[in-house]
Amino acid sequence: MPDRLRRLLQACGEVLQGAFGTDAYARYRAHHASHHPGETPKDRATYFREQQRERWEGINRCC
Repeated sequence: MPDRLRRLLQACGEVLQGAFGTDAYARYRAHHASHHPGETPKDRATYFREQQRERWEGINRCC
């Protein structure tokens, strides 16, 4: 596969990951590494569980 096509497919994959939120854990790890050096980050399962709890618990409507 030509290098240019490979880069294009990789860029498309990154856009799709961002659109669907599947890159959230990777973004969390990058943020954690740069802002909290020396601290242990959450593992993927814990991060996902906390995100789901935050999203779905409590009042989730406008009125």
